[in-house]
Amino acid sequence: MSYEFENIKQIQENFGAMLKRYIPLSEYEPPKTTNLTIIGARNFFLEAFPLRDYFEDKCKALEITCIDGDGAQTTKARVMHEAYAMSSGSEPVKNILFYPHNLLYIGPNFRGHKKFDIVVVRNPDMHTDNNWASILGGSFGDTGIGEVMTPGGLFIGTTTSERDIDALETATWRPKFKIRIKRKNEYRTLDDEGYSWDNYVLLSHAPK
Repeated sequence: MSYEFENIKQIQENFGAMLKRYIPLSEYEPPKTTNLTIIGARNFFLEAFPLRDYFEDKCKALEITCIDGDGAQTTKARVMHEAYAMSSGSEPVKNILFYPHNLLYIGPNFRGHKKFDIVVVRNPDMHTDNNWASILGGSFGDTGIGEVMTPGGLFIGTTTSERDIDALETATWRPKFKIRIKRKNEYRTLDDEGYSWDNYVLLSHAPK
């Protein structure tokens, strides 16, 4: 999948509209100091800007963390973010931390150092990557992302297919996330290559 900067505005606008529709800030108030964590760096600049625009007014301080198991992807994400900001005239997203990190060991390696208030997983390939249950819940329930989420923290997931959203829901069972919304997304985007973004949306909360 490829895209030019001029083709991504609609993807970003629709992602922002999805946040507004399914996560009304009248119902969900992020912490004043919020760590928003994006898992997967490939399309970081596509989601970072609408996430920043939506949540930062409700936060005293917003820090965005991007984690990917491929160090080359985190380097590319940093470059693409800066290039897009310059090309589009957008204000760069501030307070970004990029971590090349094995996704299967996020829990033990971030335990005691960082709490994730909001976690975003966008369009993962669930049917060829069977690690997501371990990434979210850990092999034994204590090594995954769920372990280092703030109690009641928000998990935002999107997928391209119904089968993938079902698999993502199953992956949230191990860390005992509470499902808030699982549905077809009214604000999905079909890009110029026929790739459909964010067909389904899953919102859930970490245990309190």
